[in-house]
Amino acid sequence: MGPKRKHRDTAHAPSEKVQEKKVGYGGNDRSGWLAHLPDSWILYVQLARLSPPAGLCLIYFPHMFGILHAAILQKSSLPQVLSASALMLGGSFFVSNAIHIWNDIIDAPLDALVERTSKRPIPRGAISKPAALVFTATQAAGAGLFLSYLPYPLVQSALYALPSM
Repeated sequence: MGPKRKHRDTAHAPSEKVQEKKVGYGGNDRSGWLAHLPDSWILYVQLARLSPPAGLCLIYFPHMFGILHAAILQKSSLPQVLSASALMLGGSFFVSNAIHIWNDIIDAPLDALVERTSKRPIPRGAISKPAALVFTATQAAGAGLFLSYLPYPLVQSALYALPSM
């Protein structure tokens, strides 16, 4: 038998990963790539939850796997696959941002009462709801712009995208 391992009590002490996540989404983190951005951008990066970009990945990767599956079935060329992947990445970026910001606008009163979310930009008063709404509109417009580059007419592309929203 090997040496016995000591098990620490994790029920009372939050793990380091949980603490990092709280800092990253809490709104006061300036580490990593955020340290290189102008101060005026930080609030909007925090509002869109781009650091870490978990929401973007959750939206983009299923689309990417769909593109790869379709490419195999249709025997698409590499440039076609790369073009479709880039298009979906851009659209996923803007959709993810708009979703996070809209959620924060709607949930701001509740977020202010919860310790984990109380330091987000809207609940802490760093960004007003009207400013966040304008930012949401710009992100939704960006997503719509990417929809317009799909190979179908805009209305048909929007109808295809509707189930994933």
